[in-house]
Amino acid sequence: MNTLEDAFVNIGLNEDIITQNSQRHDSTAIQVIPPPPSNQSKKLFVFINCVDIQYKFSLQFSAMFMRKYYGTIRSPKNLFLSLMPLVGIILSTITTPQIPEPIIQLMLFMFMIGMMYSFNASVYSAFPVLERQIKLKQILMSMGCKPMAYWIGMLAFDLALFIPLGIILIVMGVIMYVRN
Repeated sequence: MNTLEDAFVNIGLNEDIITQNSQRHDSTAIQVIPPPPSNQSKKLFVFINCVDIQYKFSLQFSAMFMRKYYGTIRSPKNLFLSLMPLVGIILSTITTPQIPEPIIQLMLFMFMIGMMYSFNASVYSAFPVLERQIKLKQILMSMGCKPMAYWIGMLAFDLALFIPLGIILIVMGVIMYVRN
C-alpha cells in the first residue's frame, strides 16, 4: 500500500466484506482489532471482525425503567408532582371529617383527590413527549432500543408510581367510610 489509491481500494474491499457479513447475520457490529505486533511499523492493517449482537429485552426494559426513574427523581418539579396525590389524600382525610354533611364530605374528598391527580398526570405524560420533541426517542431507536422495551419500561414505571398511591387512596377512603 504505497499510494492513496491503494488505501481507497482496501477501504472499499473492507466495506464489501462487512456488507457480505451483515447480509448473513441479522445484526452485526464492527469490532476493530489492533494488528499483531510486527517488525514492519510503517504498514498499518485493520482487521475487521463481525460480531453478533443479541439484544435482550430485559436489559432494555430495565434501562428504560431506570431512565424514567432517574428523570423523575432528579427533577424537583416531577418529584413534587409525584407526591401531590399523597399530600391530597392525607389532607382530604384530615379536613373532610370536620364537615357535618356526609355527601359534602364525599364531594370535597373527591374534588381534592381529583385536583391532586390532575397535577400528577403531567409526570406520566411529560417524559415521552419531551423525548419526542428533542428527538431523543429516535436516537434511542436508531441505537437499537426496541419500541416494545421503551413503552413497557415507561408503563412499568408509571404503574409503579400509580399503584401504591391508588392503594393508599383506597385505604384512606375505607378509613373515612368506617369513621362515618
